[in-house]
Amino acid sequence: MPSSGDYLDVGSGTGELLRLVRAHYPFRSFGCDYTDKLLSGPGPSIDTVDLNRQPLPYNDNRFALVTCIETIEHLENFREVIREIYRVLKPGSVAVFSTPNILNLRSRLRYLSSGFYDLFGLLCPTKQRCIPRAAISIR
Repeated sequence: MPSSGDYLDVGSGTGELLRLVRAHYPFRSFGCDYTDKLLSGPGPSIDTVDLNRQPLPYNDNRFALVTCIETIEHLENFREVIREIYRVLKPGSVAVFSTPNILNLRSRLRYLSSGFYDLFGLLCPTKQRCIPRAAISIR
């Protein structure tokens, strides 16, 4: 795994992982998400990008490390995001992905009680635009 260079967190949310990596490794940290309203506390700025419709706003072969933690399962066009992450990675660099484990007992109990597999609840940039996922129906 690389130990320095530029680091990108795709789906940065509150910026917690960006701060954690920056505190322990000598990376220059960058983040992107669908909104910067979730960012809590001091830290790097978050670039706003609609990952379903826009490419990552970074040059090719830029990052030594890219993380995409508990994000990809929220995207309609996840294959394109994976291609974009590959595009911005330097050759020989590392990308780390994670998704919720819906087979986990805690995740199943959460689904039974709330209708959500994951442990994150609603995704909304502002309280006025927040819609529970359970209220959305596709016909």
